[in-house]
Amino acid sequence: MTQRVRRGRRALEQAASDIDWPAVKVSGVAVFLLGLITTTSTSLGTALTAAICVAALGILGVSVIKRPEWSLYALAAYLPFSRELPGDFGGAAKALNLTNLLCLAIFAGWSASGGGRRKEKPLRDSALGKLVLLFCVWGAISLIRGALEMGGGYLAAYLTPLKQWLTPMLIYYLVRMVVNDRRVIKTIAVIIMITVAVVALMAVKDYQLEGQFASSLEKARVGGIAEQPNMLGSFFANYGLLILGVLSVFTHRPGAWWLMVPLTILTRGIQVTFSRGAYLALALGAMTIFFFRNKMLWIMGMVLAVVVAVTPALQPGSVRERMNATMQGETTSFYGPSDSAEHLEPSARNRIYAWRGAIRMIEDEPLLGIGYGFFARKAPEYAPELKGAWIDAHNEYLLIAAEMGLPMLAIFLMILWTAFSETYWVWKHSSDPMIRAIALGFLGGLTALTVGNMFGSRMQAQEISGYFWVLAALMTKLKMTEPVVARTRWIDRQRAAAAETQATSNQPQATSCK
Repeated sequence: MTQRVRRGRRALEQAASDIDWPAVKVSGVAVFLLGLITTTSTSLGTALTAAICVAALGILGVSVIKRPEWSLYALAAYLPFSRELPGDFGGAAKALNLTNLLCLAIFAGWSASGGGRRKEKPLRDSALGKLVLLFCVWGAISLIRGALEMGGGYLAAYLTPLKQWLTPMLIYYLVRMVVNDRRVIKTIAVIIMITVAVVALMAVKDYQLEGQFASSLEKARVGGIAEQPNMLGSFFANYGLLILGVLSVFTHRPGAWWLMVPLTILTRGIQVTFSRGAYLALALGAMTIFFFRNKMLWIMGMVLAVVVAVTPALQPGSVRERMNATMQGETTSFYGPSDSAEHLEPSARNRIYAWRGAIRMIEDEPLLGIGYGFFARKAPEYAPELKGAWIDAHNEYLLIAAEMGLPMLAIFLMILWTAFSETYWVWKHSSDPMIRAIALGFLGGLTALTVGNMFGSRMQAQEISGYFWVLAALMTKLKMTEPVVARTRWIDRQRAAAAETQATSNQPQATSCK
């Protein structure tokens, strides 16, 4: 065994020892059960749902007093299933669904453990925290503006969707408050990776049981936890790259290569969504990881990507069929006349029409937008080519700018950039290999998210965007604490040097005898 391999094994063992494995095991079992319940397609009933929620919250209530992070682990395991299993007691208590109850449990545990007495300043200490708050305030202003224009019925209709959109941002602050050490950060990241792998396995199972027997490619697509194939593909691309980040950092550790198993499942899972945007996002996210990890690896990846792109025989048959279905004739310009997209297949063609309509909305209302939730209402006016059949802009950036104005879009882009810069800082400056691996994987995921937002509204759904805010909070926390750790180590070295100098000076000097 070479010295390099031995060093790698010791580093991997050290990284694994600094993870709360009992929490990971419990969360893994919970994720498996949630996936099993979701895939059985059976209703639990109000009574059984209430019993499960009460039992789970009772256990969490006992644990959060001493271990508030356990509620955070539970939330990390549950978030992707929050759409399929909302835990709202059959719709009888939408305001007290399981997501909200877990958030309350996290806050209660943090308060009971003395968190309120710590000098935590979630807004003053973080540029990202300030931007998120500004984003929420501007969103509320947009809602109020719509209510003034349309009346109380509009407020009643869109208050809940806006709240569901902003809830994951609240999770950002909760994570910031509860997380206090690297052990919790690593444990949350491992739980996220396990959950992504389980969701991918669910998607593969759904395709094997139903999708492969569908009468058309469109019907074969798997929607999974998001109930929509493009959203599910985005989920895999955004967060599955955490696994690739860990493998990239621990490449020389033999045990790390077992991560190829969940990576293979993930690749198959994203394939059965047949989402072209997700394919592109995943590829560019992986290239981002290779670029920061090893420039030679990045060059090899780029060459391989080009070879596969120009050699259809090397592409999986279903992927090749999906990509070839995009064009039905001669390629045309995006900014051409209204019929210039006629050569595209219906899905891609309607996207072009929706984007043009969104641009027209921005031109009319560049500052405040047309109002939150108004895109679908005004799409027939601004995009008559859709004939009322399309209700989404299929572009997060255009949708935000059209409904809430260009300033809101600028804030959103600043949020993405700040999250990327903080994550890059952690990648460059952290001395912990596992922390660097998590940061590297999230850098790839942020690239995938940025690309995916060009093809859909990926931040509108809690089950898709929730992990972004969790990971962004972890990176913010690390950026705040790593300089303190580095400063402490520097002080320790200075003290050790001073003690050594003092000890040397106190030694009796030898005298010469003549």
